[in-house]
Amino acid sequence: MLAGLTLGSGAQADALYRITDLDLLPGGRGSQATAINARGEVAGSAVNRHGVLHAVRWRPRREAQDLGLLPGAHNARAFGISARGEVTGEMGMRSGDEQAFVWRPRYGLRALGTLGGRNSVGFGINAVGEVTGTADTRKGRGHAFLWRPGRGMRDLGTLGGHGSDGIAINARGEVVGQSTTRAGSMRAFIWTHSRGMTDLGTLGGRNSNATAIDDRGAITGAAETSAHVMHAFLWTPDAGMRDLGSLGGTSTGLGVNGHDEVVGMSMTAKGAMRAFLWTPATGMRALDALIPKGSGWTLVMANAINARGQIVGVGRFHGEEHAFVLTPRHEQRHDDRDGAR
Repeated sequence: MLAGLTLGSGAQADALYRITDLDLLPGGRGSQATAINARGEVAGSAVNRHGVLHAVRWRPRREAQDLGLLPGAHNARAFGISARGEVTGEMGMRSGDEQAFVWRPRYGLRALGTLGGRNSVGFGINAVGEVTGTADTRKGRGHAFLWRPGRGMRDLGTLGGHGSDGIAINARGEVVGQSTTRAGSMRAFIWTHSRGMTDLGTLGGRNSNATAIDDRGAITGAAETSAHVMHAFLWTPDAGMRDLGSLGGTSTGLGVNGHDEVVGMSMTAKGAMRAFLWTPATGMRALDALIPKGSGWTLVMANAINARGQIVGVGRFHGEEHAFVLTPRHEQRHDDRDGAR
C-alpha cells in the first residue's frame, strides 16, 4: 500500500510509469522488493521497529504483511513469489545457519531442509509450489535443488564443478541458475526434467549466470563478453543468447516477462548503479528517465517484471532505501494513490 502524496499532472506528463512506494513495517526503516506476480503481489524484505530484517508480502491496497519467523530464527528475507501468493526465501537462524522456507497464505511458514548439510536458501517458486534454490550437501557444497510439495528436495547437480545455484523456476518446472564447470568457470544453466542441466554459454567470454526465466522459456542474466565485461543478456530457445548492452559499464538482467522485456541493474560510465528496462523496440533505458520528474527517487535496481509490465525493485527516496512498484500509465493503479512517501 502506498503512503504518500499524489504527483501533479505536470510531473506525470512525460512519465511512462507511476511509482508506488511500498509500505514499511510499523516503526521500521528500509525495504526492498524482489519479486512480483501477475496479480501485482510483491515479495521482499523490510526492517522492523527493532532493526531486524523480515520477509514481507505486499498486496495491492493492503499494508505490508510480515511473514514472521521460524522457531530459532532471528531474521528473514524473501526472494520469490508464486502466482498463488506463496513466498520463498531464507531464514537466518540463531545457530548461524540459513534455512530455506516456503510461506503459504493458509498454512504459514515451512522449513524446506537441506541436501544433507547445514544451509539452504529458496530463490524461486512457481504456480504449483515448486521451489528452487541452493542447499548444502553432506560434503558442505552448495548445490541447486528442486523442492516439490509431497516429494521433498532433489539435488540438481552441477555442470561438472563443485557448486551450483538454482535461481528461478517457471510454470513448466524449468530451473535456471549458475554452476561451476570442470574448467573452473561459472556458467548459466537451464535444467529440465527431460534433459537435466544444460550450459547456456556466454557472450564470448568465460563466465555467465542466469537469474530469471519466463513461462515461454526466455532467460536473462549476465554473461562475459569477448572484451571481458559482464553484460545483461536475453536467451531464447530459438535465437540463443543476445547481448543487451549496458548504460556505460557492466550490467545484469534480473527479470524477464512473457514479452521479452528485461529489467535489471547497470553501472553507468561514471560508476553509478541504476535500474534499467530493456525492450526489443527501445533497447536499454534507465528507469529514472521513465518516472515523473521531481519524484525524489533514484532507482538503483529492478528485480522483476510481470506480464502486465509492472516492475519492482529497490531505490533511494530522500536518501533511504525503499521498495517500489512501477506501473505503466495505461495500467490500473497498484494502489489508489501515486507518488512517494
